[in-house]
Amino acid sequence: MTKEEIFFNVVIPLIAAIIGGGLTLVGVLLTIAWQKKINKKEELCKYKPYLKVTNQKAIEIIDSEFIKGIQCDDEKYLPIVLKKGAVGFRINDFNIKNTSNADTVLKYIIINDAQYDFQNIGVFERGTCVAVSTTRNYIVNSLEGARLIKLVAEDMLGNMYSYNCQFDSNWSTSHIENNLLNEKGKFDLFPVTYIIKSIGLPQRLN
Repeated sequence: MTKEEIFFNVVIPLIAAIIGGGLTLVGVLLTIAWQKKINKKEELCKYKPYLKVTNQKAIEIIDSEFIKGIQCDDEKYLPIVLKKGAVGFRINDFNIKNTSNADTVLKYIIINDAQYDFQNIGVFERGTCVAVSTTRNYIVNSLEGARLIKLVAEDMLGNMYSYNCQFDSNWSTSHIENNLLNEKGKFDLFPVTYIIKSIGLPQRLN
């Protein structure tokens, strides 16, 4: 067999086989990676927690640490910011239902720029309803009131999600005399009550 015959009958087919095998392997690896991505996406959708505000009766109360560690003689007032011109506010308790296909865990609530963990964290089973408590019946002294309220939950895979809470403001037309003194004496509050109306779609955090 001549060199030309060896080149055309052996070398070229061998190179073609190697290239073909390599392309086949690359195709298989790409297919596996694509399938893994699809499976992960389907798994995320399966466990993604969806929450909604409801009037359904709650099976338990999930209490936040919003008022933990703050002491006051008069239970009607909670001294966070003792400055003249403060806005007194409270957030009504609200019931939420787990409408997703899987259980989830409520982790914490964000009010403005501060995070408050839930004290009695447990599995929030699908189809059930819990009451979320923040300020309870306290009136909170604040310079700006509540401009942002978010819930944060974790799915059974360890993924974290945030939920924007849409709320209405119910301003009082009558003032409340604050019984707490600052360096300039007493001041009045015109309290506002925030009512959670709905919860937005889950936004993945990690």
